[in-house]
Amino acid sequence: MEIQTKIIFKDYWNLHLNNFPKNVVSLLIIFLVPIVLSIYFYKIFEDTFQNNNLIYLIILLIFIFIYFPYRHYKTIKKVFYSNKKIQENIVYTFNEEKIHVKGESFESEFTWKSIFKLKELKDWFLIYQSMNVMNIVPKKNFTKEQIHELRQIILKNELKAKLRND
Repeated sequence: MEIQTKIIFKDYWNLHLNNFPKNVVSLLIIFLVPIVLSIYFYKIFEDTFQNNNLIYLIILLIFIFIYFPYRHYKTIKKVFYSNKKIQENIVYTFNEEKIHVKGESFESEFTWKSIFKLKELKDWFLIYQSMNVMNIVPKKNFTKEQIHELRQIILKNELKAKLRND
C-alpha cells in the first residue's frame, strides 16, 4: 500500500495542539511554573504591587494566558521550519515486512520489528523508531480501507501499538 503525504505547518501545529499534555501532573507543572514565577516577581517588586494588586493580577494573567501559549507556538513553528524533510512530499509504502519512506531528499526503509511503538490518533499515525524519533503520517491521505489494512498489518506484526477502534 502506497500513501503520498505532504505536511504543512497548520497540520503540524494541530498535531501538537491536540496532543498537548493532558495528564494532571503535566497540567500542574504548566500552570504552577507561571504562578511560582509570578509570586517571585511579586516579592521582588512588592513595594510597587503593595498598593495595586490589580496590576499584579493582570501581569500574572498575561504571563499565563498570552506569553506561554505564544512561546509554545513560536517553538513549534521553529521546530517545523528548521526540519526541511518533514515539509517534503513523502511517499510511505507499507507492506507485511517493512515500511519504505521516500522523500524528495531522502529515502529509508525499516522493518516492523525495528519499530519502538506505534500510536494511532484521530488524524495521525505516529510511528516511533525510538523514544525520540518518529514518523508522523497524516490519516487524511488514507482511505478507510487503507486505514483498516494498515491496522491489520500492525496487529499481524504484534507491535507495541495503541490503535483506534473507529
